[in-house]
Amino acid sequence: MAVDFNKMGNIESKVVQFPINRVKKVDNIGRSTKMWCLKDREEIMRVYNIFKNKVESATSIKKETIARRNLTMFVFAIDIGLRGGDFCNLKWSDIFDINWNFKNKVEYVPEKTKRTHKHIELYWNDDSVQALVDWLKWCNRMVKPQELNDYIFTSQKGSKIGEKSWYEIMEKTRKEAGIPQKIGTHGLRKTMANQYIKNSDDKAQALVDISTMFAHSDLRITERYACLEDERIRANKKRTSFIYG
Repeated sequence: MAVDFNKMGNIESKVVQFPINRVKKVDNIGRSTKMWCLKDREEIMRVYNIFKNKVESATSIKKETIARRNLTMFVFAIDIGLRGGDFCNLKWSDIFDINWNFKNKVEYVPEKTKRTHKHIELYWNDDSVQALVDWLKWCNRMVKPQELNDYIFTSQKGSKIGEKSWYEIMEKTRKEAGIPQKIGTHGLRKTMANQYIKNSDDKAQALVDISTMFAHSDLRITERYACLEDERIRANKKRTSFIYG
């Protein structure tokens, strides 16, 4: 369903001044670096099923651990909406209290705003709860007993998984799922915004919610960020077709 933008009032967008003397590297010419969202639940499930199949087809504990980690990261990432670096930095203590119970919500300071100590609030749904509980049980049983100060998602060497590695995993998997648009890690954050708004009863209020969660200064930034602007333009362009109708 489309957002009813008429109910939002007049919103002035900010003008961003970009440097005009910056020279692009030759190897970047013609390449798009923009990350897009998974546009609907069908696309989300296609990616999810690739991750799930790798868990089910794993031929060793080591391979299954990696597959389970990747599956959990995907489910949690499209729900919590953190930037890739912040997401990879998550520790169990960010989500669980000292008794290993889920916190109701979390005040989190992203890396980008640490200098100003500006925090955001993190929420999660039942999918994330189930995925994290399953992952915690697996780690306790098959890896090592987890401590609250441990990173939730680790590399094979035991340190936190890097954002670059997570990006490469996501790109490889979305290609296997037949998703044509780049997703990377930032596209999962955009997917969270897109799905939150499109599945809300009050889409105008949901747009405000996401703007607050992401600390955006302008609702139009959020609209574009959540891939809604692109979806609206494509839908409207489709309606203008009539010659061969």
